Amino acid sequence: MEEWKLTREKIKNELYEEDRNEIGILKEKLANTSNTEDKANVYWQLSEKYKLLFWGYAEESAIFTNTSKEEYYKQLEKDYLWNFIYYREKCLQIIKQNYAIEANDGFFMDVGLKYRYFIRYDYEEIKEEGFKLEKFGNTSNEKINIIINDLEYAKRGLYYTITYYVKENDHEELFIWCEVMGDLHLIIQLLLIKGGRNDLLDSAKQSLKYYKESRENLKVFAKPTTHYGGIYGLPYQINFFEPLLKSFGFKGYSLSSIDKMEFIEKELLKKESGMEYIDYLDSFFLDNKTILNNSIEKLVIRYPTLKYKGIDFEDWKIVLNFVHDHILSYNYEQRYLKNIVATWKGEDDMQKWVQQQINTALVAKKNEPSFYSGREVKKGGGDCDHYYKKIPICDKWKRDTNAKTYPEKTNDFIDRIYKDHYQQVKSYANDVKLAVMIVVDSREVIRKKNPDMVKNCYDFKTNEQDGVITAIFVMQVSDIPPSKRK
Repeated sequence: MEEWKLTREKIKNELYEEDRNEIGILKEKLANTSNTEDKANVYWQLSEKYKLLFWGYAEESAIFTNTSKEEYYKQLEKDYLWNFIYYREKCLQIIKQNYAIEANDGFFMDVGLKYRYFIRYDYEEIKEEGFKLEKFGNTSNEKINIIINDLEYAKRGLYYTITYYVKENDHEELFIWCEVMGDLHLIIQLLLIKGGRNDLLDSAKQSLKYYKESRENLKVFAKPTTHYGGIYGLPYQINFFEPLLKSFGFKGYSLSSIDKMEFIEKELLKKESGMEYIDYLDSFFLDNKTILNNSIEKLVIRYPTLKYKGIDFEDWKIVLNFVHDHILSYNYEQRYLKNIVATWKGEDDMQKWVQQQINTALVAKKNEPSFYSGREVKKGGGDCDHYYKKIPICDKWKRDTNAKTYPEKTNDFIDRIYKDHYQQVKSYANDVKLAVMIVVDSREVIRKKNPDMVKNCYDFKTNEQDGVITAIFVMQVSDIPPSKRK
């Protein structure tokens, strides 16, 4: 082996010998510590020591490539990196359980090393009884969910920090922390896309919002001649955020909120030049499900102008997405829908069928049963057909025997359905202020004509006086095969 490499190895080992000795002392101290906060402090110190060792040896395997030392240093890096994550996570568990320090502390901000371990290096985690990383999230990639969980904790604490500085009217601090919040939202968005969730764009929109707030605060205190490229010195930025951005084709300066806003609008949200945000939500190139969720978002944006506040839109969104994925899909599969409806004798049969779709969807997703049949539980002002938590879901079947006077066009049909059944829906939704109606339209006039596309088969109706929003979905039964429908 070359002499300079042997000298390098000797110097490295001498340089970090004291840190290795301190790790041994800390582990002995940990074994004799019973106080929870003291344990958290030792865990933190151990994680910092292992992080120092990791960075000290992170390039050695490349330097000693094609020698007997290459694999040794690769394993050393892996061990140091895992021990940093392990002791940091043990500390985080105590913080989360006891709220020992604020959530936006550096504990949560230093996620780049976790990303390096789980995503970049694709290492497996070590199993230990009583030690569990948080993996629940919106992607099927548990390793990406682990990283997102840390970022969510960082966001939570940062929200309170921003709220404090808003009260203090401190624009300089708001400039900094709004940009950090924008970064956190953007990182989450990029990780969601890496995890296959191109359909979830809320984090990109939130990122854009916070970057804009950061720029507005900058205008208040900065002199016209002052140039602020961005914020500096936070551990997630250079080693994690910038490479992640560039992996998505980002060409700008990662510490410039202007470059990041342009990237979000053009590359993530596909916003066209001159297009207003509210118009973007109606863009023709979006798929049906995105259009549905954008319609929901527009309602949420507008809802504070109504009389009632504090509405749980999240549960409502879950129901609407379920109806879109598992009920409206039958608009495309007309043969199956037509055969199913042919067996019904009344709305009770429809109610059983919808409940079956609910049960099937839950089994497939392995969720806890949060949907209930109205025959089993009563909420609000009456006995509805189904409930998701507190959200009532009503079933209506319109056929020639009971719907001859209903108009043909979907929009007019929905208007009449809403008018005829609103008081009933209101009685179910008098507490939650949100409701869902699923309507099967099998009238002859509809069966013999080309049905509307799925995106035209739902609408949202708001009674501003009562504060109740009703989502109405229509399934149209057709005798015309899909190949002949326009």
